[in-house]
Amino acid sequence: MTTVQTSFSTIYADQTYQHPVTVRHNGTVIAFAMDQQRKIYYTVLDINTPDAKPIDAENWLKEPKELLFANEITQVGYGGFDLTTLPVVKKNGDVVIPGTRVQPQELNSFQSSTARLTANAPFQVMSDDQYLYVFRQAIAADHPQMVFKQNADGTETTDANGKKVPLVNSTLLLDRFVLSGTDLQPKLEVRYQRSRSKSRPQSSKDSLSAKDMEGKPFYEPTQELDFIRHLSEGCFTVLLLPTQIPEQKRWQIFAYNSQTTLMDAYNIEQSGDGLFNTRDLEALAEGGVITREVGAESAIALNGQTDYLEFPSLITSDTGTIEFRLKLTSLDDQILLDATTTATTGANPLDEVKYFFIDIKKGALRFWLEDARDADFQAAVASLQGVALNQWHHVAAVWNYNNTSSVPVTQLYLNGKLVAKDERIAVGRPTLQNPYFGKIRNTTALGQPEKSLQPFKGQVDEIRFWKVALTSPIIQAQMPLSLRGNEPGLVGYWRCDEGKGETLHDSTSFANHAKLVVNGTDTIATKWVQLVAGILEPIETLRSSFALRDRTITAGMSALLYFQQETAPVGYDNAEKPLKKSARVMLAVGTKATGSDRQETAIVDFGVARTGRISQPPDALDLPAIDPVAEDRRRIQILEPQIAQLQQQVRSLQERVGKLPSGNSEDPLFQSLVVGATFI
Repeated sequence: MTTVQTSFSTIYADQTYQHPVTVRHNGTVIAFAMDQQRKIYYTVLDINTPDAKPIDAENWLKEPKELLFANEITQVGYGGFDLTTLPVVKKNGDVVIPGTRVQPQELNSFQSSTARLTANAPFQVMSDDQYLYVFRQAIAADHPQMVFKQNADGTETTDANGKKVPLVNSTLLLDRFVLSGTDLQPKLEVRYQRSRSKSRPQSSKDSLSAKDMEGKPFYEPTQELDFIRHLSEGCFTVLLLPTQIPEQKRWQIFAYNSQTTLMDAYNIEQSGDGLFNTRDLEALAEGGVITREVGAESAIALNGQTDYLEFPSLITSDTGTIEFRLKLTSLDDQILLDATTTATTGANPLDEVKYFFIDIKKGALRFWLEDARDADFQAAVASLQGVALNQWHHVAAVWNYNNTSSVPVTQLYLNGKLVAKDERIAVGRPTLQNPYFGKIRNTTALGQPEKSLQPFKGQVDEIRFWKVALTSPIIQAQMPLSLRGNEPGLVGYWRCDEGKGETLHDSTSFANHAKLVVNGTDTIATKWVQLVAGILEPIETLRSSFALRDRTITAGMSALLYFQQETAPVGYDNAEKPLKKSARVMLAVGTKATGSDRQETAIVDFGVARTGRISQPPDALDLPAIDPVAEDRRRIQILEPQIAQLQQQVRSLQERVGKLPSGNSEDPLFQSLVVGATFI
C-alpha cells in the first residue's frame, strides 16, 4: 500500500467483511459492511472534533460497531395494526417466555431483533440529512432463522394448507437510524404507554410518551415493504426523486423479481415523517387509480387464419373471470377464447369433455361453460347489434359455481355492462386447459364444439385471468385501467406492450408467460401494432415491470439521480451560465446476453416528470450494444484535430524558445514555460 493510501485508508482485519457501503450524512462519512453471520457493522470518519488528527486514517473508529435493529416489525400500509415483536433469545440460545425479565448482558441482540431477518446479500444505505435509511433484503421463507407469524392467542398462524406463515419472505426491509456522536441509534417514536400502539390507546388513562410503562424507549419498528417480493442477491436500488413541490419527494425503488425475471419499478410518495405515504397503497387496494397520459403502446393483431395466442393452465377453481380488450373487424362467426377439454379415447368420450369457450355466433357474443353430458349449457348470450367495428371494446366473462341460487353461474359483460347471465346450476365444472385465444383448440377431437367457427380476426390487448368472480363495480372500475399485477385473485396478466417478439410477459408475480404463435407466411413482427397514446387510458400505478429483452440479470444494480444542464443567459448581465434543467434517473445492472457468458452492464436512462414519477418503460426493452471499437474510432476522430492543433502550438513555442538568449531566466516566456511544465 502506498503512503497516500495509508494516509487515507483504515483496514479492519478482525473478521471477514462483505457488501461494503459508504454514505455521507451531514458531512460525516460512515462506512458499513456485513460479516459472514449476516451482522451489519459500521465505522465513522470522525473529523469534526477538536481531537481530530491531520491524517484521515487516524480518525476512523478503532473498531467497527454492530448496527442494532429494532425488535418489532410492521408492514408498510397497514397503519401499525400488524406490529409483531420478535422472540427474546438469550446468548445461550434459550427463548425467553414473554413477560420474563432478562438482563441486557444476557440478551442475544442479533437473535432478539429483526437483524436475524437480514439476508446474506448486498444492502443499501442512504441519507436525507436527518435520518440514515438502511434497506436490506429479508431472508427467504425456508431460512433456518425464520420467525413465523402468530395469532392473538400465541399459536402459530397457518395458511389454507396448514403450513406456518413466515414473518417475511425475500421482501424489502427498512430501518431508520440517528447519528449521535459516533453512535447510530434506531429512531425513537411516540406511542401510547399502555397499549404500545401509535394510534390506539388502551383506555382514556393511556398517555403518549417515547417510553413505555417500564421506562423502556419505543423504537420505530422495522418496516417491511411486503409488496416488493421475490428479491434475490440484493438486486434492488432506492432513490428519492424531487417533485415540483420543493418539500415533497417520491420514493423510486427498482427491484429484480427472481420469479418473473422482470425488473419491477415502484414509485411511492414520501410521507411527512419520511416514510411512505400509504394513500397510494390504500387507493390501489380500493380500486383507486392515479391517471396520466403516456406514450404509445402496442396490441396484437390476429389475421383470422393461422395466428393465435397460447396461455398456460391457470384456473382450476369453481370461480373465475377472464377479461380482455378487442377491436372487431366484423361480426362474422369466430372464436375468441377456447379452453375446452376434448376427448380422443374411451367408450363414452363425451364423458371426458368440458366446454369452455367465448365466441361470436350469428351476431351475438356467447360464453359457454359446461360438460358435454349436461343438457342445460351455461350459455350467456348477448346481441352485438349496434356494436361499432374497428373500435376498442372490453369483454369480461365471469363464472361462479360456488354460489347460492341468487348468484348467476355465468355472467357476460360488454364495456362494463352486464349484458347476459345464466342462473341455472348444473353438474359440470370448468376446466381451463391451456387456453387459446383466436382459434379452436383441436378441430379433430371428439366432443369439440362449434368446429365451423373461424379464427378471430382483429386486435386484442390487456388480457387478464382471475381465479375469483369479479363483481360488476370492480369490473367497471378496472376496465379502462392498467393493473399493478398483484391484485388479489389475479393469476395472469398480459399487457401486450412488448411491441415485438413471441413472448407475452405475465405482469403478475407468477411468471405465467404466454406465447404468440404465427404460422403461414406472416411474420411475428407484423402481428404487433402501435396504439395511439391514451386509447386504453393507461395509468401510473404503484408498480410497473419491464424486461431487458434477451438478457439475463447476473449482478446487483445501482441508480443515480442527476440533472441535465444547459447554458442559458442569467443574471443582470445575461451571461451564459450552466443551468440545472430536467431531472433524470440512470439505472445500471449487471447482465449477460442469452447464450453468452460475457458480463455486460446494461444502462437504462429515465426521464423524471414534475410529479416525481419516472417515464413509463415498455414491457420489453431492447438495449443496443455499445461497440467499444467503434467508440474508440469516434474518440480518435474527435482527438486527432485537437492533437494536430496542439502539435502546431508546440512547434511554434519551440521556435520561440530557440530564439531566446541562452540562460535568460528573466525572460517572461521562459518563466511561463517553466511554470506550465510544473503543472503538467
